[in-house]
Amino acid sequence: MKIIDILKNTDGGISFEFFPPKTEKGMENLRLAAQELQTLSPLYCSVTYGAGGTTREGTKNTIGLLNGIFGIPMMAHLTCIGASKENIASLLDEYAAAGHRNILALRGDLPEGMDVSMLSKDFRHAGDLVAFAKARGDFSVAVAVCPEGHPESPDLATDVARCAEKFSAGADFGVTQMFFDNDCFYRYVDLLRKRGVKNAVLPGILPIVDFPKACQFAALNKTTIPARVAARFEKASADLSETRKIGIEFATEQCRDLISHGYSHLHVFALNRADTVVDLVKGIRS
Repeated sequence: MKIIDILKNTDGGISFEFFPPKTEKGMENLRLAAQELQTLSPLYCSVTYGAGGTTREGTKNTIGLLNGIFGIPMMAHLTCIGASKENIASLLDEYAAAGHRNILALRGDLPEGMDVSMLSKDFRHAGDLVAFAKARGDFSVAVAVCPEGHPESPDLATDVARCAEKFSAGADFGVTQMFFDNDCFYRYVDLLRKRGVKNAVLPGILPIVDFPKACQFAALNKTTIPARVAARFEKASADLSETRKIGIEFATEQCRDLISHGYSHLHVFALNRADTVVDLVKGIRS
């Protein structure tokens, strides 16, 4: 089943994002986490894909594992940076043969030592991959949205314009990168709407359980952590239990605000764990 059809025919729900484990132990931990998360009745799950196809087999194997546990649509992330049309076509055909019709089309991060001039001639932008996947088969294609702009974008207006081009290329819906300031999300979606983009944009939610790491990741992605939010975590200092509690409380507040603004389909970055996600979803639904 296509995820776009699920979004059109449901009033709301939760989806989860996972990454391919690197070890057998990691795969077993993911299996256990997925079994616990299955009780939350997610609408679909997605699995990340390493730049340059570095986790191609891992992504496929993880999708197979999760599909067997959840029995719901899976969305495979797919990066096109440095890839040829032949390689992408082969992978799309493999997914289609396995019954997977949902793709998150991404350009992907530039590998170390590579600049934009060295990008694949077949796929310069994510929009190229969107159009290719749509032409290749009966796929529902999603794209990434950066509420505060992609780190490589010179300004927000340019980023919104580039994002709108991905929808013009045929993307069905968008899923955002993590963000912690809902106003940034509302502003970005409003700018897309002014450009005529009517497609659904799903908020991507990352509960903070390690504040220093969250700050490092946010800095790399130019993501704002509001001062009022940071102050709550700073009070917890090195108390990991208190940090986790605050993180769940804040993510719950964030989700409730999004729902109150009409964004009832939420995409949660599970990080291959169940405990934090279970507490978050219970808080949202309580």
